[in-house]
Amino acid sequence: MYGDAANKLVVEAKRTQNLDHLSTFQDELVRSVVRETKELSRSTELQNPQEDDHLSQCHTFVAHLAMRRNKRCLLAYERLRAARLDQLAWENQEPEIPNHTEQEYFRNYSDVLIQYKSAFPEIDLSGSLEPPKDVFLDVRVLKDAGEIQTEYGVFNLTKDSQFFVRDIKTVSDKSLNYPQALQFPYSDAEKDAMITRYIDSFDYNVLPSAEELKLMDDQQNSKYTRFLESCQFREHNYTELAGHATAIIDELTDLTVKYNAVTTETFEFQSQSDALMEQYNSYISLNEDLKSNLHYYELLTTITRKLNNPSPNIVRRESFRRLLEQLDECIQFCDDHKDHKDHDTFMRRFKQCLTRALTLVRNYVMNHLKTIRDEISAKTANTKPNSVTEDALIYTRFASDGDFLLDVSAELCKRAPDSEEYSGLLNDCYNFYFGIRQRLLQPKITEHINTSTSEKKSLVTFSQSNISFFTKIYKDEHELFFKFFKTDHEQALSTWFQQLSEPLYDTLRNSILREQSLNSLCELATLLDKYYEYDEENAFEHDAILNTASTSTPHPDFTQIDLGTVFEPILQDVQSRLVFRAQAYAQEKIVKYVPTPRDFQISHRRSITRNASVASTASDSPSTPLDDDTSLIMESSAAATAKSEGWYPPLSKGVALLSKIYQLVSSGVFDDLAHNIVHDCIISLREAYRVAKTTTGNIDADLFLLKNLLMLRNQVQNFDIEYVSSETFLDFSGVGDIISKIRNGDSVLNDDGILGLVKESVPKVVKNMIDARMELQTELRNVVHSFTEDVVKQIVEPLQKSTVETADSDTQQLQQNIEEALPRVKNQAQMFINDPQVVNALIDGIQELVIQSYEKYYDETGHKVTKSVNVVEVDTMIAFIGEIVGKMYEPVEDDRQKSPVEKMAELSLESSPIKPE
Repeated sequence: MYGDAANKLVVEAKRTQNLDHLSTFQDELVRSVVRETKELSRSTELQNPQEDDHLSQCHTFVAHLAMRRNKRCLLAYERLRAARLDQLAWENQEPEIPNHTEQEYFRNYSDVLIQYKSAFPEIDLSGSLEPPKDVFLDVRVLKDAGEIQTEYGVFNLTKDSQFFVRDIKTVSDKSLNYPQALQFPYSDAEKDAMITRYIDSFDYNVLPSAEELKLMDDQQNSKYTRFLESCQFREHNYTELAGHATAIIDELTDLTVKYNAVTTETFEFQSQSDALMEQYNSYISLNEDLKSNLHYYELLTTITRKLNNPSPNIVRRESFRRLLEQLDECIQFCDDHKDHKDHDTFMRRFKQCLTRALTLVRNYVMNHLKTIRDEISAKTANTKPNSVTEDALIYTRFASDGDFLLDVSAELCKRAPDSEEYSGLLNDCYNFYFGIRQRLLQPKITEHINTSTSEKKSLVTFSQSNISFFTKIYKDEHELFFKFFKTDHEQALSTWFQQLSEPLYDTLRNSILREQSLNSLCELATLLDKYYEYDEENAFEHDAILNTASTSTPHPDFTQIDLGTVFEPILQDVQSRLVFRAQAYAQEKIVKYVPTPRDFQISHRRSITRNASVASTASDSPSTPLDDDTSLIMESSAAATAKSEGWYPPLSKGVALLSKIYQLVSSGVFDDLAHNIVHDCIISLREAYRVAKTTTGNIDADLFLLKNLLMLRNQVQNFDIEYVSSETFLDFSGVGDIISKIRNGDSVLNDDGILGLVKESVPKVVKNMIDARMELQTELRNVVHSFTEDVVKQIVEPLQKSTVETADSDTQQLQQNIEEALPRVKNQAQMFINDPQVVNALIDGIQELVIQSYEKYYDETGHKVTKSVNVVEVDTMIAFIGEIVGKMYEPVEDDRQKSPVEKMAELSLESSPIKPE
């Protein structure tokens, strides 16, 4: 701000004016004030005085005020320093003056002062103007003392009064012998008498005359007179200086008021100028925004005029692509500025223009494709199907115009995901393109299907040949498609592949439905399984690969195309046929199987046990249409294991069937089929068990059933069966009961009469939950319980008909039975079961039941016998049985800690947990 440096000079002068030494000269501030004054002067000179501009006049006025103020502040600063130098010169001091100009001034002033003092040698002009105070004393009266007489008169000394009296010690003539001051009051007569005596004591005239007194006074007061004259002179000078200083202060005050007024006006002017500049800038910005915004709306007329009169090849021009980009920008602008007036109208018209432009693209693509189609159709009319000429026309000639059509269709492909309307235009191009391609490929496909059908091939070879043919077509069509379109919107290509594969579906479906071989169906399912995955996680990864490929490359590679969806109908047909054939196989080989005595022969069973590597002989079951499948299925590892271990034939066939189709069908279908096959195996085992009981006896039948159930359980655990099958059927047993009563001649009416008869005859809806694992557990518990009861029943037979008289012989017979039966049963069990732990658990169960039976017998008979009859104690019998068992094998400590019943329960419950469907 103007005047800041000058103001600092004035403040510095005021701060240092009372110092006893000369302050440092503010050279930098003085130079800045001078420089500022010169700059103001130059800026004023540059102004044109002829201009009648308010701003220019104001600037000139402010500049002059600032220059005047700077000059007055400089003069005031120099005047104060000059006054201080004058004072130092009067005091005869030699100060340190760093400024050479002030040094020159001090030297000249000192010379002038010396000349002035030399004119008055008798006067000390540099003396103090204050009168001396050491001649008089200030006396204060502490108490009343009355009047006293001094040489200067009478003093009335009253309490608390003050007197200014001369000190007698200050008299220059010390030799004068003045009388001491009176210390008490005198009367007037005494005073006159004493004065007269004092005067008469001198021999000369002690009282001077008036002239002498005047001369004496003048001589004594000469020093004070000179001092008074000097004071008067200085008073005059100081009064004049004070007047000048007052005038300067008044002028400074006026300047300060004017400066404050100018400052206020300047601030107001600056604020108004800033406001005007902001308003001006806002108008400029508004003008630019209006131009920018109106630019988009002004384009509408130009674009509409171009689209209303398009040229035939407008879509191939660079200006057309620029027009589409402008439409995109205009639509985006309207979408970002929905608060503009007539927003909906302009948005609708811009979209209509874009739709019109993209429709031109669609029409051009379709017309050009139609031209290519007509040309190729005319040339292929006289060519043979599947010839080299036809392939060259269908692919090479068709793709020759793909370069410029790709650029044209790219504009439509780029905007199709943003709108359903644009997507519909692109789908029109897709459908027209696919229709042309299908029409051109139809003769080639028909010829191949007819040729392959006429050849006598197996299902797998036939299917593989046709799938390879169509896969090659898919690959060629995939490459050709992306020569015309940059994107596969909504997987239209995959959908068209499915439509193109309809002849393949129909042809393979007929072959699959006529196929009887399970092995062929399994091989075909394995072949198709590489294209289609049931795992959802793999499907998600596949979609992620497709999305990444579509965004990072011009078009996805053919290996990333999901052919699983294309071949899924074929795989579903194969799986349906496979399940049907598996059910038929299970019905024929498991449900309808009739057990033969050879299945339970001990010699046959022992030969298998001794040499597990020797293959079993062929089954005696009658031949069926499924015999070929049987031989093929039995080649699996599970079937080979079943042969070597001497399984029941339906059981081995069922496990082999499950092993063959495992992971070839969906988990839900396989679980349902597995539950049914296991259920059928259990039913077949029950039937075989009933036959075995009549041919081999109860114990061998129990061991036969236990062995096969254990092996079946171990095999089922290898399959990941999660779901439980649920079946719903109608129960007509009530009607059958009524018919049976009528045949037997019984009454069909009950207490409810006719209403009750109707209720009984109505079929019931039954929901049956088939859980093979739970059924296996139940069967294992039952057969273990049946086996132990059959063995114990034979051992404790002497106790069943025992009396008090025969108790001794009966217990001895019991001990003999135990000693003979336990080793025999163990060897018999080992012939069926190879697991020592299971055999030991069975022996422990038999031992426990024998002990329980004997305890019951002892409790009922022991107190009835006489002393002559020797009945074995329970503890003795337990020790005897333990000794027999100990001879057979060394007991395992961990197994002996649990009861035999608990061990068998654990064996029967060992299976994976069942999860609800």
